[in-house]
Amino acid sequence: MGTGTGDIAFEALRLDPTIRITGVDFTLEMIEKSRDKDEAKSVGWCKANASRLPFHDKVFDAVASGFLIRNVNDVKSIFKEQMRVVRPGGCVVCLDTSPEPSNIIRPFVMFYLKRFIPFLGYLITGERDAYTYLSTSTINFMKPEETAGIMEEAGLKDVIFRRLMFGNIVVHRGLRPNLRSTTR
Repeated sequence: MGTGTGDIAFEALRLDPTIRITGVDFTLEMIEKSRDKDEAKSVGWCKANASRLPFHDKVFDAVASGFLIRNVNDVKSIFKEQMRVVRPGGCVVCLDTSPEPSNIIRPFVMFYLKRFIPFLGYLITGERDAYTYLSTSTINFMKPEETAGIMEEAGLKDVIFRRLMFGNIVVHRGLRPNLRSTTR
């Protein structure tokens, strides 16, 4: 989900070349950039809205999104939709930014986010706004505990998360419950 330039999909293929991947993104231009890469022929591509996926129920072993959740209005509905297309026992993985936890390095990370990233982005691309948005959306995004709670509200079980990159990147994982028959 939110495959962007396909980096997460390509990394998954590098780790296990036998898996089948469908890269989904709302923006056709991003999919086209993904298709230009050498590894792209091993991925199925689909332009779709994350809130209305064009797939049957319970068809994927896993759904992974990278930096998608902070860009949607209704986070819970996105997790519900991801859970809908994952088979029972399958997992939903969310990689996204997170506000810096309060610790001794917070001032340095805040400087990096507020000043360095927009400046570097401007130097490289001539665009400051996109990189200011990246910093602002990271600082203002919900805490990992909140994201985990929303995943649980959406019906996912055994939700866990792990902070990376000084706490500014977080990976969440939740499982779709196995529905066992209760016939007597």
